[in-house]
Amino acid sequence: MKKSIIAGASVAALGFAALPFAGVFAATSSQFTDTLTVGVKGGCTLENSTQSEAGDYSVSDRSFTNDIATGTVGYLNADATGAASTTAGTVTVSCNTDASTSEWTVSLDVTDLSNGTAADDITGGNQTSGPDSGWAIKSNATGTTTANPFGSAYTAAADTAAFLSATADNTVTFNPSYQVYVGPNQAPGTYTGTAVYEVDLP
Repeated sequence: MKKSIIAGASVAALGFAALPFAGVFAATSSQFTDTLTVGVKGGCTLENSTQSEAGDYSVSDRSFTNDIATGTVGYLNADATGAASTTAGTVTVSCNTDASTSEWTVSLDVTDLSNGTAADDITGGNQTSGPDSGWAIKSNATGTTTANPFGSAYTAAADTAAFLSATADNTVTFNPSYQVYVGPNQAPGTYTGTAVYEVDLP
């Protein structure tokens, strides 16, 4: 009687030992790793001098208002002589490369000054007298540039892929100001238009 009990216990023990232990053989882990790879491209930004710190673009957009009588010239972001104001800040081109072989370009995209009636639109023009209204832009750029076609005088507002250019090893600051001539027959009203500047480093 005792022998059969002992033999039975031995068989049971051997059967238990043959089973695999889950904790030893299962593929489990208490952690994993994400590997992040980021490529930083060469590029430039336009930074307003009124920013509180680098990378604060909340003050990038600017807005100017002036009332101009018919038959006269007026200025926005400039005094009565056309000299640029710095109240709204100046704009510096900042690049993450200083290579003299890399050249950045600021493009310009404009709209007509409009009161909502297309026939009344004030289109680009640098005239200061005559029957037709017109508006013009001056870059007021400082620093060494390779192209600055709007730099020497107020030039008729127009779309251009090369408003301002320089090599990346030069620091250039610009501060566009605007001249508007209102012709004697220009319809009264509020006219609004935009000039969009965008920098690109190919």
